[in-house]
Amino acid sequence: MTRSIMTVCAVAGLILAANSLAFADVTVFEQITGSPGDWTYTYTLTNGGAGTVYNWAVWFPSDPSAVSVTAGTANWDATNLATQGFFPKDLLDLGYDIRDSGGNTLAGPNGEPGLFQTYASDFVSANPEEYWDGDSWEPLPSPVDPPEIWDMKWRGGYYGWEGAGADIQTANGILSGGTGQFSLRSSAMDAVTGMKSFSFSTIGYWYSMLDPQGTSAWGDDINYFDFEGAGTVIPAPGAVVLGWIGLGLVGWLRRRFA
Repeated sequence: MTRSIMTVCAVAGLILAANSLAFADVTVFEQITGSPGDWTYTYTLTNGGAGTVYNWAVWFPSDPSAVSVTAGTANWDATNLATQGFFPKDLLDLGYDIRDSGGNTLAGPNGEPGLFQTYASDFVSANPEEYWDGDSWEPLPSPVDPPEIWDMKWRGGYYGWEGAGADIQTANGILSGGTGQFSLRSSAMDAVTGMKSFSFSTIGYWYSMLDPQGTSAWGDDINYFDFEGAGTVIPAPGAVVLGWIGLGLVGWLRRRFA
């Protein structure tokens, strides 16, 4: 007998963007299939807003013990477990200082400790690349000399901009009316069915993940990470409970009348 559960959760409750651009409905649907020790979570985002989404994530209330995270959208990437893991919890546990734009330790909209995300693989900022020389922002020279300047890179290019004004360029963003998807496999015995949230950014917004002092000032780094908008997942734990009750009843009936 194959054991499986499936929950579909519509996500609502958007946060208005920092630049006062209001988004129409952006929804994320969750599908959970599998059995204890081998769960698959599949997330599908539908962009009902006016902006092009190039980066989005799902927050979990507990670590689902992911063994792989896979982008389901062409020309998109997903969380690299080897470098990020259950972000930011895994890196916070290692001593990294990761904050949001308000200066708070990064957490989900409802206090979730970590996320898994997907993003357009070709995104870059059209803003000029700069680096912090210890006193001020300076244009990134070409070629980069000395190479240590790369450790102090912050704005423009791949790493983005401070909040609004990112001017992200991508040929693979999710346009209004479009959809995107990613999935993760979990080795946990129990599926994580509690409250989840999702976050996203459009091409006008990004907050850098790289500290301006980089590895040249290890010990006082602050890594910033932020999203533009978010929604709250409405879980359906009853479907899971009923699924297990049904499976147990079927097993009992088979044993009783075999």
